[in-house]
Order: sequence, then structure tokens, then C-alpha cells
Amino acid sequence: MLVFAGAIAAGTRTPFSILGTPILWMRSLVGQPEHDLHLLHADPRLPVAEATTLIKSYPIWVAILSWVVLRDRPSGKVWSPF
Repeated sequence: MLVFAGAIAAGTRTPFSILGTPILWMRSLVGQPEHDLHLLHADPRLPVAEATTLIKSYPIWVAILSWVVLRDRPSGKVWSPF
């Protein structure tokens, strides 16, 4: 995908920037492991309940990584299920 995006940026003479986009990096850092967990769902040895629990845990990782990467401490509202 990076090569494809780079080719499009070069073809349109658009500056290709990887700095200054912390929200997109956060989305990528959380989204890729979450996507990989979907692949675990295809493993017949992993019970469906466990795969679903892992897949649905991405909001927790968003909160934790936003605290670490963006230095934005999540409020109690973020951790509350209600």
C-alpha cells in the first residue's frame, strides 16, 4: 500500500508526508493488530468466543495507545461501558 500511495503521490506531484499525522498513525497502529486478530478467527482451533473477544477489544487499545502516543489521558468516561 505504501508503494501504491507513493506512486500516486509521485504521479500527481503531490508531496508525500508521513510526519504531522498522529491521528492517522494511531489509527494504523491500532487497526493493523485488530485486522490481524480477524485472521485468528479463521483458525479452526481458536474458539469463536475467544476470537470475538479479541476482535472487539480494539477500543481498549485505542484508549491505551492514545494515552501513550498522543499524551492524551483518557477520562473516566472512556473506560466506562455506559
